[in-house]
Amino acid sequence: MTKPVINICLAELLGKIDKKSIPIIKEFGVNWVELYFLGNVDKNNVTEVKKVLDANKIFVSALNLWTPSFWKKEEIENGNLGQHIKDGISVAKVLNTKFIIIYGVLKNKETEIDSIDNYIKRMEPIVKEAKKEGMIVVIENDYDINGIELTRNALTTRKIIEMFRNDNVFINFDPCNYLVAGEEPFPYGYDIIKKYIRYIHLKDATQYVLEKHGKVPVQKDFSGEYACVPLGEGAVNHYGLIKQLLKDGYDGFLSIEPHVKKEEVAAAIKKGLTFLSEII
Repeated sequence: MTKPVINICLAELLGKIDKKSIPIIKEFGVNWVELYFLGNVDKNNVTEVKKVLDANKIFVSALNLWTPSFWKKEEIENGNLGQHIKDGISVAKVLNTKFIIIYGVLKNKETEIDSIDNYIKRMEPIVKEAKKEGMIVVIENDYDINGIELTRNALTTRKIIEMFRNDNVFINFDPCNYLVAGEEPFPYGYDIIKKYIRYIHLKDATQYVLEKHGKVPVQKDFSGEYACVPLGEGAVNHYGLIKQLLKDGYDGFLSIEPHVKKEEVAAAIKKGLTFLSEII
């Protein structure tokens, strides 16, 4: 039976990757890591990062291109976002990674279909460039405080991928993001989009209560506020999801990204690894 590959996101754990990063990564016993473009690696240090990772047999599962520009109209219109993604593709090529993660399918004043169509038109040249380099573009389902992120529900997420009509555009499934957006992640959301899932982000969360959680990073959506917790300690049915993924033969990446307080990131990753090891 095929099994998923467990990896960890380094965005919250480390800054720029160098030789000093290796002992920290090895502490978790994984060979695959997800890097954050600009935070962990950029055009200036990518050659050295690749050299350091190769020397320690550590591989890059995906390059995450998250930036606030995905949600800023002026950054989209002036071409800054497009250039950011193109630069990311060039860095991903050096890293020899197969996946790049993108975001930001926003509903503006036009209809939902027109908003999706405009997004596709903006992204098509980038998607073609990624395909030329043998890469798969995965769009992450997300949420936002204004409720205009169209990937916030599973049916629309599926519609977006199907409208692309491209064989290298798929979904980075983040079950917890659906929870925050008010959508049932599993089984409902998963069942709708599973055909198009090629990468998975794993974090957990529960409804934010100040008296219980204190001052922590809060995931804010117009439907409510959530505090992230280690896998298995929140409201997402990760146990049921992982069991179903195994049954369905999913052999892609399960990428742990805690989204907890910085001083708790390492502990949350370790708890996540333990949680997954007891199921897989």
